[in-house]
Amino acid sequence: MSIDPSAQTSSDNYATIWKEDLLDRKENAHFLTNYLTKRYTAAKAKGRADTIVLNIRAQWGFGKTFFVERWIKELKHSGYPVVAFDAWTNDFSEDPLIGFIAAIDEALTEHYKKVPNVTKVLDRALSAGRKLIKPVSLGIAGALTKKLADLTLDEISDLLAQPDEIQSADKNKTENSDEKDGDNIVTEVKSVVAEAAAAAVKEHLGKKETIAIFRDRLKQLINVLEKEAGCQLPIFIFIDELDRCRPNYAIELLEAIKHLFGVPGIYFIASTNLDQLIHSVRAIYGEGFDAEHYLKRFFDQEYFLPAPDGARYTKVLFDRYMPETGTIYIDSFLQQGPAIESQQKLFTAFTVAFELDYRGQDQAMQVLQAVLLSWPEKEQVVLPYLLFLIFIRQRSTSAFQALSNKNPRSRDELTKILAPLNLVDEKIKTHPSRRTGDDGTNTITELAEIFHAASGMTTRELYEDDESNEYAPQVRRRLADIAGEASGGPMPTYSTLKAYHKRVSQAGQLINFS
Repeated sequence: MSIDPSAQTSSDNYATIWKEDLLDRKENAHFLTNYLTKRYTAAKAKGRADTIVLNIRAQWGFGKTFFVERWIKELKHSGYPVVAFDAWTNDFSEDPLIGFIAAIDEALTEHYKKVPNVTKVLDRALSAGRKLIKPVSLGIAGALTKKLADLTLDEISDLLAQPDEIQSADKNKTENSDEKDGDNIVTEVKSVVAEAAAAAVKEHLGKKETIAIFRDRLKQLINVLEKEAGCQLPIFIFIDELDRCRPNYAIELLEAIKHLFGVPGIYFIASTNLDQLIHSVRAIYGEGFDAEHYLKRFFDQEYFLPAPDGARYTKVLFDRYMPETGTIYIDSFLQQGPAIESQQKLFTAFTVAFELDYRGQDQAMQVLQAVLLSWPEKEQVVLPYLLFLIFIRQRSTSAFQALSNKNPRSRDELTKILAPLNLVDEKIKTHPSRRTGDDGTNTITELAEIFHAASGMTTRELYEDDESNEYAPQVRRRLADIAGEASGGPMPTYSTLKAYHKRVSQAGQLINFS
């Protein structure tokens, strides 16, 4: 079934599903829906049923969870049966099948609650699936534990290494002797171990039979759904947050998906940061293990969620992190409509200049949030200089320390510090000066030079000084313009720009794990 938003007749408002889609992920969802549903239809037309495990691969910060949540809503809106399983929230369980089967039961029972025949077949299938949950073997395990409770591992190893003949080596030992007690322990331990081994073999054979029954009943479920009017297939099962789980849990869940539930008519969508999942696998098998090749055995296809547009991503970050600044006046120095748009435009310009990846941009924005939340009340923020320091620190701690310690007052000194960073220095339009007729065109580096050269001066010194350095007059003109914009009121209060270093340094000590 091809998704056509204009053809929706449900009372639900389709448009609201993607209302907050700032990264334009709707198009990715539409493509995948059309591909997967038409793939299923094409396979069925050729007389073969189809199954797939698709990995939605995306870097951290690309809006993967938002995308999956909205896509699920869209599929449900279109009438497809959908199961959503958050692996992270179920990670507390030792066996992933416990939460996974419960999620399938809840979602499909709700979807087909008005179709008794479907719920009946579903119950039979999941009943077989529950038998695959790890048996604890409490009886045998308990007996073995009791026998070995007072022995060390070395003692147990020594006992099991003794030949069977030890049990009858000395028939004349007294009933209460230590030697007799030792013989009894050996006999009992070996007996329990043998019993456990026999049970393990029986359990293995029984599990193979149960898996076959379970898969057969899942196929019966799909057949019943095919015959029921209005039941659209395939069934979509989504697994999110897999890369945040315990390594063992993630691997066992993938194995269950591939080997237990991989029957025609069921499509699995796993969304992962595969790089992180690779680290998890290597935590189990060692750094030299080819984890990427191993993991790809579980997936039939991958879809790389494309990188978002830079300006769109900036807007997402501002919506996520930018605090309500209250009485703080944030001057971006840009010619750009509303203040928030001007701030976002400046941030985007810095991401281009410093070539920060999306994770780096997120981290820089978190530092900006921390600085602004701790900013002194009623003091003004010179955003270009603040962003300059934040981005410098994000790219190079040593360059940031050099700026903080040396406080270069000349263009040459600053250029020497910035040279290793190879900044992309495009021009941006800043506010023109009403007093001088300056057109207000500056590059990122020029803005940095203007403010850094004046970073040791107070607001009053900047306003009154004429000759301390070559850049102070430009800063002073801008401050005078701001004062004029205040309709004759007092000139806005600024912190000494040198204080920005300390505030950025303090905020940068915060480490975010989420």
